[in-house]
Amino acid sequence: TNYAAFGNFFAKNQQYSQAIDIYLDGLALYPASLSLRTHLAYAYLAYGNLSVSEELFKEILTEDRWNVEALTGLGRIAEKLGQQKQA
Repeated sequence: TNYAAFGNFFAKNQQYSQAIDIYLDGLALYPASLSLRTHLAYAYLAYGNLSVSEELFKEILTEDRWNVEALTGLGRIAEKLGQQKQA
């Protein structure tokens, strides 16, 4: 969707708050979009909101249990949490 492309523009420029807003606007119109939810989860991850990101990735996996992007995202969250515990 155009929402994904527009949100990706902001995410690539590290403007995660704007990207999140765009993805949420897109999901209001296309609530079943796994792609938009995946982008949103990664934007929250980059923004540092690990709990929301994790919730979204798990939600995606309830619909597509082998979704590689969601599985990878959960791995990145686990890695970040492991690094925090070591600090």
